[in-house]
Amino acid sequence: MKKMCSLKRITAGLVLMLFSCSTLGTFCVSANNYHDTKYVGSVSGYGTRWTTSARKKTDDTSSYQYCASTTRRYQSWVYGSYKSNISSELKNLHNGTIKKDLRNPKTGKLTPTYWFSSGTSRYMINYVKENKLPYAGMMFMTGDNGGGYATVWWSPDSI
Repeated sequence: MKKMCSLKRITAGLVLMLFSCSTLGTFCVSANNYHDTKYVGSVSGYGTRWTTSARKKTDDTSSYQYCASTTRRYQSWVYGSYKSNISSELKNLHNGTIKKDLRNPKTGKLTPTYWFSSGTSRYMINYVKENKLPYAGMMFMTGDNGGGYATVWWSPDSI
């Protein structure tokens, strides 16, 4: 009789555990947008350039950028947008299509800039999701009189 009760308890425990695991599994599933996109383009001096395609930002993790090659060291940071297709016209900065100076709504801290040279990779803190913007992209600037070109791989979410 004791063996029968123990066997029933073990079986009930296993069934409960399997049910719990399968239920938890359905709640824990998420799909981050971390696949890399290639950008090959100019990096401006004191002006800014940006990726003309912004990608869906699915979580509040950092974004990722890898500089495969560049002719000049440059600064980069993450911008937010309500649109996914961003033209290269300067008016996008002035009409609000590109939100390039995002702040943490709770602390007021500004999205940081990062320096890149050939072979550099960074996980980039940003406040795109916290500002309720659906898309993220990359901004570029050398910070001096000269410009250059860069080949970059980036993604809006990190793993």
